[in-house]
Amino acid sequence: MDGRRGVIKSKEGRCMRPHFNLQLSKGLKSEARVIEIISDAGFKITHRGANHRHDVCVVAPSGLVFRVEVKNEDAYADSGNILVELRQGSPPKPSGLSSSESTICVHTLGDAAALYRSQEMRIYLSASLIAKNVSYSNLGVFGKSDNNNRGVKVRRGMLDGWPWYDELPLEDVAKSKLWRF
Repeated sequence: MDGRRGVIKSKEGRCMRPHFNLQLSKGLKSEARVIEIISDAGFKITHRGANHRHDVCVVAPSGLVFRVEVKNEDAYADSGNILVELRQGSPPKPSGLSSSESTICVHTLGDAAALYRSQEMRIYLSASLIAKNVSYSNLGVFGKSDNNNRGVKVRRGMLDGWPWYDELPLEDVAKSKLWRF
């Protein structure tokens, strides 16, 4: 592993998980952009996580504390979907939303962002999977995954109207209703 969070190299210095490292690089840029936007809006950054639990801990101007997970989905901005990881590895183990301790997830979508409350999304997805008779062991594998990531594709339009979901321009992410409760 080199000095950057999670980058894995062989003894010869070659990248052993090229897709993972590319996604990590994009994710760190999105994370930095979201942190910049909310910091400029008066949020206090109290902790940057270097773990699987969450990416950053913030205090909103209201005084409420949030653990935030940022996902880069710029490549899928025009798809109308977000991808929610739930399992990883072989055999699949909980990861992504299943193991995150975040209170809010922010998916960057180019110049837009989709935000949701983590616990409410877990409940929504569990109910959706049960209704479709899909078990966690039968989740779809995300393409180009070095880690056998599995999860679900969620139509963003299906989430409109839920109080725990918000979609807005990336520059306005600090104005989301989700920071208020």
